[in-house]
Amino acid sequence: MFRKIALLVASAVTLVGVVSIPAAQASTTDVTVTALVKNHADNGASQNHWADDTFTRTMKIHDNGDGTYTTTVTDKGTFVTRKGAGSPNFGVPIVRSLPGTMTSTGSGTITGVLDPNYRDLDGVTYDDKLAGAKYPGSGAWALGFFKAGATGHPFSTTYEFVYKTIDETWDEKAAWDSQGNPNAGDITGKLSSKLVIGPCTATHTQVWKVSNVRGDRSRTFTWWTYYKGVKSSAHTSTVAAGSTVILHTAKSHTIGVRYWDGYGLSVRIWRHCA
Repeated sequence: MFRKIALLVASAVTLVGVVSIPAAQASTTDVTVTALVKNHADNGASQNHWADDTFTRTMKIHDNGDGTYTTTVTDKGTFVTRKGAGSPNFGVPIVRSLPGTMTSTGSGTITGVLDPNYRDLDGVTYDDKLAGAKYPGSGAWALGFFKAGATGHPFSTTYEFVYKTIDETWDEKAAWDSQGNPNAGDITGKLSSKLVIGPCTATHTQVWKVSNVRGDRSRTFTWWTYYKGVKSSAHTSTVAAGSTVILHTAKSHTIGVRYWDGYGLSVRIWRHCA
């Protein structure tokens, strides 16, 4: 930790006395350190290894001037779920291996003395798949920048970890219960449904193709057409996962489709015919 002490010197042409001026309070320069962590097994609130993370961790260390340091930590990286493992929030089986992104923020307090050789540990790459290169854990890594005997944890005060796949989010905060908080969401490896409407073809009727391009199960949808501002009656069809259904309609300019994506969200899509 670097300290800069400002010294005020009083002088005059004729020195009539010496005035005692207290030294200015020491100011500090924050220290910032990083680590690259690869293939790190992640245990969620359900306390099982549900994903493998690769992320960059950045920690700012601020000297409070009283023998304690405030740490501010941020993470940014990616993860891959483990198929068959328990999900991070509720421990339900994860149905597939999926990639996602992860970020985190946190703060804590460490009591001790900063090691003047802290740079020796700064910028180190850890890889849990390599012998002798495993990440030691959040607490041990943070304390490694201090002299022996330091105590504390970089996430002791606040934290928030956010994990996202294309369809699911797990957002765990220190203020929430650590086990099965319904507000936190979950990562189960499922994909919500996504239907798309292909370009139409026109013969003596209009031909439309509706495909279920993403999702784990068949999806029933409601559809209708428009022609010169007149809306047809509603119809219902079903398209299997990874499949396409063909709809034949009377002459029309537009088709509309409404379906539920599997997570309780109503989705409407449209296609115009040239």
